[in-house]
Amino acid sequence: MKPFQGKTCLIITKHGKEKVLAPLLEARFGLSCVLIENFDTDQFGSFSGEISRQGNQLEAARAKLQAGLKHSPADFAVVSEGSFHPHPNFPWISRNSELVLFYDSKEQKEWKGHFTSHETHHFEAELKSPEDLEKWIKKWDFPKHGLLLRAGKKLHKDFESKEQLQEKVSFYLGKLLKPKLKLESDLRAHQNPTRMQGIKKAAENLIEDFFIKCPNCESYNYHFLEPVPGLLCKACELPSKLAKAEKWVCHDCEKPSIRPRKDGKTHIEASHCDICNP
Repeated sequence: MKPFQGKTCLIITKHGKEKVLAPLLEARFGLSCVLIENFDTDQFGSFSGEISRQGNQLEAARAKLQAGLKHSPADFAVVSEGSFHPHPNFPWISRNSELVLFYDSKEQKEWKGHFTSHETHHFEAELKSPEDLEKWIKKWDFPKHGLLLRAGKKLHKDFESKEQLQEKVSFYLGKLLKPKLKLESDLRAHQNPTRMQGIKKAAENLIEDFFIKCPNCESYNYHFLEPVPGLLCKACELPSKLAKAEKWVCHDCEKPSIRPRKDGKTHIEASHCDICNP
C-alpha cells in the first residue's frame, strides 16, 4: 500500500540528501519528490561552525521545514537534522544522531525517524608538517570523505583533490608566523558518506514506524513516546534501567499502549546490570 500516491513531497536540503530520501519516499509512500531550489538550509545552522544552530535538533528541523514550505508550498515535506556528541558512557567516542522529519501540510501532522551510531567519520588533528597531512589523508579516506582545514580563524573547505589540500597546507606552513592548523572531517552530508548512510537509516526507521497502526483506532498517527525501563538481568533476574518495552501514543484517539522491543530482547547480560556489575 502506498498511502500518498500522486502527492508531492518537497525535500528541503542543499547537501544532496535527496539521493537517499527520494527513493525511499517514492517507493514506500508513492510520493513524487521534488528538490527545493534557491533555499539556503545553512541559515538554520552549519556543521562547519560558521552559523550556530538555534534550538535543539528537533526545533531546528521544524524551523527549517516550515521555512522551506513557506518558500515552496507542497503537499508534504521532509527534512533531516544531524548532531555529533560524545558517547554518554565513553566520552572519547563520538556518536552521530540523525533525525528525519516528515510533514503533512494539509493535516499538519508530523512523523519522525531516528538513527544513532558510534560508527562515525568524525575526526580532527593538528597539522605541524606535510607528513602529518599525508598520514591523515590516508587514514581518513580523503577525498571520498571531505576534509576541512582551519588556519587560525580562517576556514577552508570543498577540497576536490589531495593536491589542492597539500597546496593550501604548504602555503600556511611556509609562513614566518604560522597559524595553528587543524584538519577536520567535513560533517556535511554530501561530503560525508558515512553520515549520509545514517540519514538513510533514519528515513527507513520513519517509514517502518509510520506503518505501525494504532491498535485502538487503526490510525497511522501513532507515535513512539518513551521507553519503558525494566529489562531483566539474566543472572539476578532483577529489572535494569534498560528498556523492556516501548510506550506509544495515538495522536488521533489519544490512547497510549505498550509495545514490545523491536529486537525482541527480554534479558541483558550481567555485565550490563547495575546490580551485578555496579
